[in-house]
Amino acid sequence: MIPSSDEIRRRAPVGLLGTLALIALCESYIARNDLKFSRLEAEDWKSSARVASGELPLGGTYFFGDSQVKFGVSPLLLESRLGQPSHCLAIQGGQAPSSYFLLRKALRSGVIPSAIVVDFEPHLARDGIAHNSRMWPELADLGECLELAWTAKDAGAFASMAMGRALPSYRERSEVRDNIMAAFRGETPGMAAWLEMAARNKGMNRGALAMTRTSGGQTFEVERWGNPTPEPWKPDPVNDRYARKFLKLALEYKIPVYCLLMPVVPAVQAKYESSGMDRRHADWLGRLQARYSNLYVLDWRHSNYREPAFHDALHLNSDGALSITSALGDYLKGCFQGRGVDVRWVRMPDFRLDGVEIAVEDSNRSDAFMRSTASRRR
Repeated sequence: MIPSSDEIRRRAPVGLLGTLALIALCESYIARNDLKFSRLEAEDWKSSARVASGELPLGGTYFFGDSQVKFGVSPLLLESRLGQPSHCLAIQGGQAPSSYFLLRKALRSGVIPSAIVVDFEPHLARDGIAHNSRMWPELADLGECLELAWTAKDAGAFASMAMGRALPSYRERSEVRDNIMAAFRGETPGMAAWLEMAARNKGMNRGALAMTRTSGGQTFEVERWGNPTPEPWKPDPVNDRYARKFLKLALEYKIPVYCLLMPVVPAVQAKYESSGMDRRHADWLGRLQARYSNLYVLDWRHSNYREPAFHDALHLNSDGALSITSALGDYLKGCFQGRGVDVRWVRMPDFRLDGVEIAVEDSNRSDAFMRSTASRRR
């Protein structure tokens, strides 16, 4: 017997269908309003994955790693020194797996770099993948999430990453909560303005972030970094494995890799050495270098970078970045001409800005530009 239309309506799970429709509507709204429900690091991971997958010139020098490289190099200056494209794919909070995934995406899109620059900041190298549980769904596709969780032997991590890729509300739940709390307080969330500023700054600086110069008298949070830990420093096994995968992948394409040991403010460097972290981190890089003939280490740890060159305790400002990049450009030019390639651990020159012939737009200038255009739009 064929049920009547009234019986079909009575049997239909109207409540369930309505709930699913409401969920779909909420997820769609969050996905369309990333500037409201994201943060600087997450947008950085997402945009770098997009650029690596098909928005790069087909050659040149490319940067991977974390914020020490993202803030500490100037692709524009390197382009002018080397006469070839340069782009920064280093990301804030990046770890060895993120560098590997970004390099693999770039190679699959047809990009074959002439040189790769990377760093493995010791705190991030020590931390496991849980450190970036919020970020992996922004960068890694579902297959990469499975690969990473399989390597870490962590089924829960895969479940979390898969949920993050499928549901924006799960991935961005912290930011959604912050927006709701701001609304209750009658405040306007300011993250959209910061995201717009960072997007402009990265666009003007080939993916790097040029941080503003300090006006002097800035205090740095030295107490946060390089403190002794119950166990001696060592890389997390997943980071160690993906650092090796990164170097092996570059070697398969015959690409030299230049790992930067970036400067930090002198007080933090002293703590690194006192705690033993500095030596153990350098020893790890030495073991990688012994295994991979394409790895060069460029060492700025004792190159007289003082507080005026820094944005904070671990990150250079635009002056520091120009100095680093000037020395890097001179070094790479020599390597491309066959000079110095037999020395694979190099003590890099002291801080200097004389002879730097390019200006960059720093974060203050980007912010001023975005504010002026916003006022005109209003």
